[in-house]
Amino acid sequence: MTLQYRMAVAIGLSAFFCAPTWAGTNFTNLTTYQEGGATVNASTNGAAITQAMNNGDNLQGLRFDFTAGGSAALSLPLSQPKTGAYLALSVRAPLDNKLSVQIIGTNGQTDQVVPCNTGNALCMIDRSASSLDDQGWSRHSLAFTLPTNVTVKTIKLIADGAAHNKGVAYVRSVQILPYAPSSAYPEAPSPSLTLSSVAAEASAGAVVSLWPSGPAYSGDAIQVLEFSFTGPGQMIALNMTPTLPSARSETSYVRFKMNAPVANNAYLRVVDKDGEVFPFLVNRKQTPADIQGWTTHLVKLYSHSGAWGGVPGVTDNKIIDLPLKEIRLVVNSTASASSGRAYFKDIDLLDHAPSPLESLGNLPYLATNSATAVSVSNWAAATVATNTAVAAGQDGVRSFKFTPSAGKTIAGMSIGLPSGRPTNGQTLHFLAKLPLGYNLNLQFNDEAEQAFDARAIRPLAVVDDAGWVEHTVKLERTGTPSIYNAIKRFIFVVSANGMGGIVAASPTPGSSEVEVQIKSLYVDEHVYAPQDASTPERVKADHALDLVAGTPVSADWRAVYADPLLNTGVASPASDAALARDIGFRKVRFEFYWASIEKTAGVYNFTNYITPMQSLMALPSPTVDPIVILDYNNTLYSGATDKSAIHAGTTNQTAFLNFVTRAATEVKNNFPNQLGRVTFEIWNEQNVAAKNWVPLPSDPPGGINAESDYADLLSKASVAIKQVSPLFKVVSGGLALTTDSSQFDTEYLKKVAAAGGYAATPVTSKADAVGHHPYQHDLPELKTVELAGVAAYMRKTLNFQTPFWVTEVGTAASNFTEGLATNVPNDANRKKQARIQLRHVLNSWATNRPLHVLYSLRDRGDNSLSSESYYGLLDSLGQYRPAGNAIKQLFSVANGRKLEGMATGLPSRVQAMKFSANDKDPVYVVWSDNSSTDEVDAITTLSTTSSPPKAWVTDMEGNAVACQPVGGDGRDRCPLSEVGGPIFVRVARP
Repeated sequence: MTLQYRMAVAIGLSAFFCAPTWAGTNFTNLTTYQEGGATVNASTNGAAITQAMNNGDNLQGLRFDFTAGGSAALSLPLSQPKTGAYLALSVRAPLDNKLSVQIIGTNGQTDQVVPCNTGNALCMIDRSASSLDDQGWSRHSLAFTLPTNVTVKTIKLIADGAAHNKGVAYVRSVQILPYAPSSAYPEAPSPSLTLSSVAAEASAGAVVSLWPSGPAYSGDAIQVLEFSFTGPGQMIALNMTPTLPSARSETSYVRFKMNAPVANNAYLRVVDKDGEVFPFLVNRKQTPADIQGWTTHLVKLYSHSGAWGGVPGVTDNKIIDLPLKEIRLVVNSTASASSGRAYFKDIDLLDHAPSPLESLGNLPYLATNSATAVSVSNWAAATVATNTAVAAGQDGVRSFKFTPSAGKTIAGMSIGLPSGRPTNGQTLHFLAKLPLGYNLNLQFNDEAEQAFDARAIRPLAVVDDAGWVEHTVKLERTGTPSIYNAIKRFIFVVSANGMGGIVAASPTPGSSEVEVQIKSLYVDEHVYAPQDASTPERVKADHALDLVAGTPVSADWRAVYADPLLNTGVASPASDAALARDIGFRKVRFEFYWASIEKTAGVYNFTNYITPMQSLMALPSPTVDPIVILDYNNTLYSGATDKSAIHAGTTNQTAFLNFVTRAATEVKNNFPNQLGRVTFEIWNEQNVAAKNWVPLPSDPPGGINAESDYADLLSKASVAIKQVSPLFKVVSGGLALTTDSSQFDTEYLKKVAAAGGYAATPVTSKADAVGHHPYQHDLPELKTVELAGVAAYMRKTLNFQTPFWVTEVGTAASNFTEGLATNVPNDANRKKQARIQLRHVLNSWATNRPLHVLYSLRDRGDNSLSSESYYGLLDSLGQYRPAGNAIKQLFSVANGRKLEGMATGLPSRVQAMKFSANDKDPVYVVWSDNSSTDEVDAITTLSTTSSPPKAWVTDMEGNAVACQPVGGDGRDRCPLSEVGGPIFVRVARP
């Protein structure tokens, strides 16, 4: 069966259309609710809610089984005959089924078929993949001419069964108009007709029924709330009870479309099975509307402390317990009196975040044999939890479990294919559910038992989504062997290498066992083949992500840190702040080194530190804020070295706290009106005992509890700083990765938290954040995923809400000099450093890190054999390296624009970050997290060669990217690879 894809050309987010499973969710018990003095129009709302089957806006569906052929029709008789010249309607059905409309008129005595103006008795509905909106609907207008004294009596939607398939054909927003609709065929949210008894008709061989059946309302229908607000503090809501099959019990997203006055804020409230209510703001003002005024919202559900309801002390646990009991779509009043209507449609509950390139056709799920656990000598023991064969065309969950350890842990599951095996050049689609922080790899073996690898890193748009996540992986030849036969099996492998043995989510409370689940496997057999005659040429090429002004992004979180520049800094002396500001940094991280400030006990000299800081604080807007590291020990008090540990309750600790208080006081006295700009960091990489927290010679052989010592120091230093001024911010010393540079030091983090070093929730007397240094010199996305898992683990096990800041991360150009005679990097090494540094920043922005500091501004220039000398964005003289040019280009894009959100391409290793502004063209920064140099992906965009151009594409150094026209629909195809680095796509506004 030919699959059809909706390209990302419409506003919104798409979903599978595998009828009837992925139609809008069905609901019962629709009611309205108002509070604060708001009033509703009972007749309007009653008509929308209680008369589900009798107006043209509401959804009607024809469920069919054409296995034995035939055709079917959905008959829509009007309650009153109507005159007009145009029929407008919205339809959704598998693209394999041709749709047509028959208009039946009456003169009051006899019925007759009214032909379309084309002269045909059947009015054909011309659909193509490019005409579909984000949920598979298409809008159509059909012209007809009524004979004298004839009115329209019945409308029939006819589905052809030549494809011998099963599915549902839907229709809604049926209007009979005296005039031609606008060129956009707007789906007017008001009925132009009412219906009487709807019926299903079938020819020989077809089996049909109405859908939905029974007392259910579909989320695809248009619901209307008419409101009248007299002032602030008022609201009105549409309450809907989902009819939840088992799949809906895993709801993690609610998606809907809304059309209402922009001034009125909107909220989604979900009620869990225990009656707790969780509110979520709907970000309407920053969400672009389509030509009809509809905005599409995808709201991620997560547990939070703002919930209310439930049984006190029993079920009010502030955790969303599924299945959902009710959802409420809320419209709030404005500051003054207001009235109007709010419309909702396409309301759906989803178990994963849909991407713009999900299939809209019936999915040909792979037939698979029973799953088996993979056992390799150095892998963790795994057991298959769900072990059933799955027939072709059917879906099913396969899962395995294992227990991770503090060392490197790998486990896997093999799924064999009995027949119809895919071959080279295809794309595997699947959904995976695994604990946050864990990364998934795919291995596939051919019939000759040759093994090939593919990576499936969690897309950044869903990096903190513990539910089902969509992955698309190209089944390509990489490295050696260079060819393969038909695929025999897939092996799904989970790596726990970076998690330090922790589990962010496990199937059993308190268990350390990890469960990995896989479902919805299917192979797109037509990635490189034509779809149909009407499919644009760019779709035939490779279903590349199409970047235009309205390309949808997942973004309801985006208002939190809409201007990421404000949270991005660089490690640099304060004296170089002007250089940092020229690139675009808004923060600079440097140290107050205790031993050089207090050289005589009790005598402090801050001159060499405050003087350059004065120049920094005096820079004009945009300002650069300081992050001041207070470190290390002082040999006047340590009895050893300046990197020695500071034990709790010692004279050494008292002296350090005196230094902390004097430093904060010095800053306060010099910058009394700018205290909110200053952050203090307590120590640096203190978890590396052999380097920065060295045991004292007098310590016992087993050492002293380093974690409790640091926890005590951090807690007391935070109190001391905030006693000087509560406006100061405090962050803990950044935690380095463990000694093999691969794992987060979660044991240290847990022990410091348990000892009271951090607050579970931010309070004025504790540190405001926890610092981390997630260095990764090849794939920054790996550490981004793992850091999200560490944060999730801390939230779940310790109710730890203090945010994680990236206070230092980077890569040296000398990390890529393998094979060179010396450690001095060449141009190729510098360019790789540039693309990794750039992706470090993009990763933090995509995951809303409240702070991100790159290391470092300049090369040291002091030792050509040391990798520490080559981390700079600039050389030691301040001249731009490729990394400096790349970061500056990114910052120039973000300057004056807002980070709107992320889009995931096909394959899912393609990531796109969108920046937009009302007065500027939108820009996408696009990159691939694939590390194989011989694999090239692509995106499509508007013409780069037209006059004037409609799009501009450059590489990370500002050079034009050579894009090629594809087909005749005004699109260019632009290459994308990891080795080429991120590209910048600016698209002309409509």
